[in-house]
Amino acid sequence: MATETPAAPAAPETPIKVKRAKREGPSRSFGRTLTDGRNQLKFLANVTKNGTWTSYVVHREQDTNGKLVKSSRGGTNSHADMAAAQAEIDKAVRSAVKAGWEEKKGGGGGGFHARPDSFSLSNLPKPTKQ
Repeated sequence: MATETPAAPAAPETPIKVKRAKREGPSRSFGRTLTDGRNQLKFLANVTKNGTWTSYVVHREQDTNGKLVKSSRGGTNSHADMAAAQAEIDKAVRSAVKAGWEEKKGGGGGGFHARPDSFSLSNLPKPTKQ
């Protein structure tokens, strides 16, 4: 009497990661950021499914340590096209700058600024003795 042993389940296949091609075509969103040194005003606009544009403002409040305290959204408007949304945001940015906000200057990179090296290859840190 021979008994059959059940076959071992097949190993699950690992999914293959496919890098998506960069989307070509017109811009689907844009924004500008203002700051007062600690808090931020972000003026943003994006296209909706029906082709109209929506603009809004996000106000981010931070404490003295840079920790986010509160984030609120407001000033939502609908626009027929990108040019109308851009004009509305430009007008709002001008009035915010007059009120004391400053345009955030950046060279890209999402605000990342590398710190200077704290040591060189000829002067490596010593290991801690335990």
